[in-house]
Amino acid sequence: MRYIIVTATIALIAGISLGFVVSRGLVGTASAAPKAQAVEEQNLDANGFIAVHEQGTADVNVVSAPPQAAPAGRTILVAENVSLTPSFPNRTFTSGFIDSSDCGRLTVFTTQSGLVDVQLVISADGSTEHGVFRPIPDENIGSAGISTSYFFNLGQTREGLPIVGPQVAVRLINRSSTASSTVEAALLYCSP
Repeated sequence: MRYIIVTATIALIAGISLGFVVSRGLVGTASAAPKAQAVEEQNLDANGFIAVHEQGTADVNVVSAPPQAAPAGRTILVAENVSLTPSFPNRTFTSGFIDSSDCGRLTVFTTQSGLVDVQLVISADGSTEHGVFRPIPDENIGSAGISTSYFFNLGQTREGLPIVGPQVAVRLINRSSTASSTVEAALLYCSP
């Protein structure tokens, strides 16, 4: 057993010594930069400058117009500090009708406390309700205490029917049958 330990120790010492000697011999040789060598350019013009074959000004024609910004939509405040009780008649609030003839998409943004459902009411004349639509998709119904977005495509509803109506109103409904809800603000965004 001693023979194995002594042999292993000698081999270890010899390996460390050899590694040290070899590594010391390599230091400095790999990192040494070659000596600078002077070169002379062969392709010179009459003035001693490097000759250039292409000269002149490039002709650049822009054939497309600069990108245009998307047309801006408009934002309308439709409700502010509206309290909705759990029972009728104050369980719902419907804003006045707004001209939506230039809208391709409507989005309702709310800041609320409590559970509030949002519906879009359409009218041909601005006084009679001709249809009521829920947001697409249905999962956009708001949660308590957060700002929520509700999306309505005027070309298509959840049922696949087109929404046609030059006038729209926003209806807010308290979804709780036991607690009041408050809508701090409801904004209708009309985008082309």
